[in-house]
Amino acid sequence: LEIRLFQQPDLDEVVALDRELNRRRGIDRDRRAYLERYCWRPEGSDRIALSFVAAREGRIVGYVLGSVYRGEFGAVEPLAILEVIGVSDDARGRGVAHALFAAMAEHARRLDVTHIRTLVAWNHFELLGFFERMGMRPTGLVPLSVHVDRVPPVPPQEDDDEIV
Repeated sequence: LEIRLFQQPDLDEVVALDRELNRRRGIDRDRRAYLERYCWRPEGSDRIALSFVAAREGRIVGYVLGSVYRGEFGAVEPLAILEVIGVSDDARGRGVAHALFAAMAEHARRLDVTHIRTLVAWNHFELLGFFERMGMRPTGLVPLSVHVDRVPPVPPQEDDDEIV
């Protein structure tokens, strides 16, 4: 198994694998533009990618995509965010995801990043189990979301037109 940085020449294969994996979940869309954002870029660029592919016999069988952020989410220290991880059906159960996660962690360590964070659907038990085996635990943060159409209107105020 070869683990290497995710680079532009890998994009077509990663897009195809991502689409295949998402079709299994009932989602059929091309995420090329999204995935391309995580291709390796030289140090000093606006984003430091922490993205790797796993290849076996010249074919990409897995990927992990993420970035290093500095100061986001109120963090003082640099933080690695794992955005997406995927492994082809024929490579599952063979340590590919573990190898990809370990590569991301090692590269993060070299960049003086001490933590990797991600978000997982509460009912994606297989993925939650994988992340638990990798040593991940819930943080003290609570992800919050609201549909923009459901934000309550600002009540009228007699003396103040300003919205804070």
